Amino acid sequence: TWERVRELFQPALTIAFLAGVESLLSAMVADGMTGRRHRSNCELVAQGIANIGAGLFGGISATGAIARTATNIRAGAKTPIAGMMHALFVLASMLMLGPLMAFVPLAALAAVLVVVAWNMSEQERFRHILSGPVGDRVVLLATFGLTVLVDLTVAIEVGIVLAAIIFMHRMAEATAIEKGVSLVEHDQDDFTSPSRGVYTARQELPRGVEVFELRGPLFFGAASRLNDAFEAAFPPPRVFILRFAAVPMADATGVGALTRFLKRCQAHDTRVLMSELNQSSSAVLKQMGVLALANVEVIQSYDAAVARAEEIVAERPA
Repeated sequence: TWERVRELFQPALTIAFLAGVESLLSAMVADGMTGRRHRSNCELVAQGIANIGAGLFGGISATGAIARTATNIRAGAKTPIAGMMHALFVLASMLMLGPLMAFVPLAALAAVLVVVAWNMSEQERFRHILSGPVGDRVVLLATFGLTVLVDLTVAIEVGIVLAAIIFMHRMAEATAIEKGVSLVEHDQDDFTSPSRGVYTARQELPRGVEVFELRGPLFFGAASRLNDAFEAAFPPPRVFILRFAAVPMADATGVGALTRFLKRCQAHDTRVLMSELNQSSSAVLKQMGVLALANVEVIQSYDAAVARAEEIVAERPA
């Protein structure tokens, strides 16, 4: 009935949202362990179709599981076939070993889960975020504590709200510092502004050099786009110039995504030149150890970065 539909509509939306968040978190954990990138749209569409099918046959909706994903990867999983085999083994265990599994002590299963949780905790990344700004530390510790003491769902909700509040506070501070800059960029046609640098940027770059200009706060969503730029520049360039002139602030999630991008560049022997860093962003990057990476150099101006890139290309011919 329609009354039943109205009664279940809001819980269904909540479950769908949380299921999507948990699945994407699982995919993020897998990305961090394998160095690959997941396809968010594909993951969510596949999960939605699977849950619709499960509901039609009286099943319970499912999500990606972080613990099982991490365990599968650490056991040597390389392709989606590993997940399918996992499901078949679980089904076979339920059908054939159910009576025997009832005798397994819960304490033994708890010990297995503790070991799995420790292996997937990524202590190095935890310490890395703790070295970041105070707001990011507060979000991390609050989410971590609520996950252990209450529930993952509550922890995610509180973490998102805290992160949003801290983000708005930082943006307010950045806007106050840059109060002489207009927040809305007015459109200009090509005739009133014929010499805009955006059209000549490619002509200034030597061969084997790519440039990426960041605009707005450096948070996780923006920094993740760097991987798209790296994949678009194939074969990998010898020098990558990152322009930070329009970046008012950076947080720990953005620095984390940027660090993964820099390590990926390092694996391909690509040097990264950071130009036009402001004092706030430079302090955060230095505090979290990004500027100490072997393949990273900080250059004051874009012109100097292009000149330095020419020197690197000349020193390391193709």
